[in-house]
Amino acid sequence: DTRIAPASLDLGEAPDAQSVGLRFVNIPIPKNATINTAYLEMEAGTNPNSGSPTFSIKLQDSLAAPAFIAGTANFDISSRTLRAESVSWSPASWTAGQITAASTTPSLISLLQPVVNLAGWSSTSNTLVVVITGTVAGTRVIQPVNSGGNINLVIDFTPASTGSPVLTQTHC
Repeated sequence: DTRIAPASLDLGEAPDAQSVGLRFVNIPIPKNATINTAYLEMEAGTNPNSGSPTFSIKLQDSLAAPAFIAGTANFDISSRTLRAESVSWSPASWTAGQITAASTTPSLISLLQPVVNLAGWSSTSNTLVVVITGTVAGTRVIQPVNSGGNINLVIDFTPASTGSPVLTQTHC
């Protein structure tokens, strides 16, 4: 099931292992740049905690991931082909309305570095979808962007051509 711009994004919502997709467009990283740091930071929603969830974070296997379209099976999160690399995340409790270390993912370098090294990567025309799948052991609630919340993909990288580090933040 795809819900476009819901009131909140519930990671790991019971009764099943729900997946949440986050789409980032035109990420300004040159091909073959070295990713120094990469992570997602999310603003916690109201009543942001339940249980002790563990999440798996993966990228869609596409450099031009289409937008999510409600009611269209081809664009449903669960029908998208994901890359093999994954990052596990077991966040501590979140504080409503804040971005803290607990609502920041572990390093996503192992997901992003192989992608920016792909032959088709372009710093001006790529779209990445991050898929976070949870367990039924608990939830964390994200305040969505359309309600004033923040979901940022933060990447510090060094272009192969210059050797000087650059920090970029891309909003979902």
